[in-house]
Amino acid sequence: MPPPVVLTRSTAARPASPPAPFRCMWISVRPGEARLRLRGELDVASAPQLECALRNALWLAPLVVVDLRAVTFMGAAGVRVLVNASIRARHAGRRVVVRRGPPDVDRVFALSETSHHVEVTDRPQRAARALRPHPHLHLAS
Repeated sequence: MPPPVVLTRSTAARPASPPAPFRCMWISVRPGEARLRLRGELDVASAPQLECALRNALWLAPLVVVDLRAVTFMGAAGVRVLVNASIRARHAGRRVVVRRGPPDVDRVFALSETSHHVEVTDRPQRAARALRPHPHLHLAS
């Protein structure tokens, strides 16, 4: 006869807290640069909001930095939006730079084999400096 199973109250028995709502905030717009900070779950329901924000940002600035540090989940729809925006930006002579998120979010690019389409960095300041003209360089008109 197998030993009796003892059920204890575990964290799995507790009701799950609702997911954090998705938010896409403009945190700065400098000449030539727009920054978006994302928060919460980036999934099929929230991807259209990001897509709209990226289109507007790319219309305003040649460099858009997307900060994923506060994203708690990213699904295939979120990856698709970031990849498509990066490709569109490159074709238009612009750039989308993604500030690396938590490991689980960052891993999605590798698992979906899309990391070669998206510029992901820990230091987006370097990307911004690369677009700015050198302060001592004067172009002849």
